[in-house]
Amino acid sequence: MKRFRKSQRRSRFGGGAVFAISAFVLIALLGVAGLVVDMGFVKVTKTQLQAGADASTLAAAAELPLGLGPGAPRTQAEVETAAEAVAVNYAALHRSGNLSAAYVDPGRDVEFGKATYDTATGTWTLNFGATPVNMVRVNLLRNQVASNNGDVQLPLFFGGAFNTANANVRALATAAVLPGSRFEIPPGSGFTCAIIPFAMDLESWELLDPPDPETIPTGPDEYSWDPDADPPVSSGGDGIPEGDLYPHVSFPNPDPTLPNAGNRGTVDIGHHGNSTNDIKRQLLYGTNETDLSYHGGGVSASEENPLILDGETGLSAGFESELQAIIGQPRVIPIFSETDSGMGDNAQFTIIGFEPIVILAVDITGAPETLHVTFQRINTISDPCVVIDLDEEVTEETSLFSTPVLIE
Repeated sequence: MKRFRKSQRRSRFGGGAVFAISAFVLIALLGVAGLVVDMGFVKVTKTQLQAGADASTLAAAAELPLGLGPGAPRTQAEVETAAEAVAVNYAALHRSGNLSAAYVDPGRDVEFGKATYDTATGTWTLNFGATPVNMVRVNLLRNQVASNNGDVQLPLFFGGAFNTANANVRALATAAVLPGSRFEIPPGSGFTCAIIPFAMDLESWELLDPPDPETIPTGPDEYSWDPDADPPVSSGGDGIPEGDLYPHVSFPNPDPTLPNAGNRGTVDIGHHGNSTNDIKRQLLYGTNETDLSYHGGGVSASEENPLILDGETGLSAGFESELQAIIGQPRVIPIFSETDSGMGDNAQFTIIGFEPIVILAVDITGAPETLHVTFQRINTISDPCVVIDLDEEVTEETSLFSTPVLIE
């Protein structure tokens, strides 16, 4: 019988070759894994820096309104110093890769300028160093070689294997406060507007224009307002004339024939015939979404397109505690050019604008000749309800601004 022998096939590759290939593949896989880890670390750090840049920029931009508008209480240098400090502090609240706090060099990483929107091209023009300053940019860096600060290059875990021990990472954000003249509340946002329902006549308001440095103020100057002080209002003049929201015909103009001044009073921002409780609420907490719904969802006013509001001449002593509670807090009042012949709760006010003020002192329960709601014009107010008007350019006279928004 023919016997068949099992054929024995030898592997084409010897055991040593298999090991070498396996080792090569393993090294390659480890290299890829290391690269993935480092890329992920860089991406996480970039995300952390971007979050820090966004927060720092928005917080820094909130300082800008104090240096804008007529009669600004802060110089540009003071505003920039305050904004830089805020940027440093907010950045430090965010991680930066292997560091617990992101780093900002105030002189290098914080820039100021003027932002203008070009509606024709749909782009922003950012003029760094230009005035009025309504824009700030914050850079967060991890790209400095051999730095002793938190901006040093980001060390990689496996970069040495690829002859790249560090990575350069950077994030920036730019925020601006932008002008507007209309107040709206985004549905469901819970925002309130700083408008209070006390109207001021145009003639008296214009007498309180911030005076030229070489002229004498047109009204008394007995109080000072410093938004950073505690308390913000103190006795003693600050060079800014004061007005009175209480309906004295002769104040601040000594001429008792001044028209409309005696017709000052409350206006109905909301349903016709706002109750006393409605007005108290608006004084303390601002005008809400329901109030504005009675005006088509928002209010605006100009000489060309006035807003007609029902109201009541005079001022109730029942509002004294609410007015005292908001002393030193910026608010917005309607300015009227005229009232109709109606008196009492049948008056109508022709509103032609809204302007920012701060209340300094209140007495509406004492002797008639001493009653007053003393206020001061302030340069600007930044309010979440201000609708940004991209067609409007920031000027030295702009007084109504949005809260800061990111534009880059």
